[in-house]
Amino acid sequence: MFDVTARSTYKNVPTWHSDLTSDRNLHFVEMPALAPPEVAIDISAQQLNEHEILARVSMPLPDDDDDLFE
Repeated sequence: MFDVTARSTYKNVPTWHSDLTSDRNLHFVEMPALAPPEVAIDISAQQLNEHEILARVSMPLPDDDDDLFE
């Protein structure tokens, strides 16, 4: 696997290719890296999460945030 957006990773492709093709017992699987996994969404859980988020958005932030910068 290599990053198609980073030119520097292309320099390593020949080395990786030779490393991988030296073992004839390897099996290659091709799949897109950007494909999202299958996700089942529970509507009741989603509604509960949305309710909790809305409730927390209205809560005031604490005044004692000095420990964040230590």
